[in-house]
Amino acid sequence: MKRLINSLIGMFLYSIVAYGGNIATGLAKYSSFKDVFLESIFFGIFVFLFQSFKLKIDDHSEDSSNKPPKQSQ
Repeated sequence: MKRLINSLIGMFLYSIVAYGGNIATGLAKYSSFKDVFLESIFFGIFVFLFQSFKLKIDDHSEDSSNKPPKQSQ
């Protein structure tokens, strides 16, 4: 659930920044807010998937660091 909320927040911020940039540069007359919103959906999907990839990497590194040292006899 936390990943979904983070993705939605990222989508919202991306929409604001991207559309604000389009207005500031004068590109807003060529692209609508709908186009920016569709871009933000793809960005949100990327963020959601990247978070799960990052969790797998972190879990793997924790597993290898928590192993007890080998004892030699």
